[in-house]
Amino acid sequence: MPYETVLRVFFALHDPTTRDAQGADIGPQYRSALYTVGEAQRAAALRVMAEVAAAKIWGDAPLVTEVAPLGKPGAGRFWPAEKLHQRYFEHSPEQPYCRFVVAPKVAKFRQQFVHLLK
Repeated sequence: MPYETVLRVFFALHDPTTRDAQGADIGPQYRSALYTVGEAQRAAALRVMAEVAAAKIWGDAPLVTEVAPLGKPGAGRFWPAEKLHQRYFEHSPEQPYCRFVVAPKVAKFRQQFVHLLK
């Protein structure tokens, strides 16, 4: 799948206008961020962000998504999720977080990006 397609899904399914928060989840670990590998990814991220802002997908609020090189200090380190959290939505669809936060995003994805489903 092309990187720009992944970026469009990313910007459609999470709120890139709130600093250090996603819904009721608050803190720097919930910031909107893209960690890029190379100038081509960085340029693509900035291009898609400009498209999203111009289309006013999130209204007039400015996009606050951080675009930084992977490995930048503070960019975080990544590990596989604990076994309990792997495929969590699939295994726990009736959990309140899944029902009220994840399920609407999955439905939005299926509606807006049906062409990406196999």
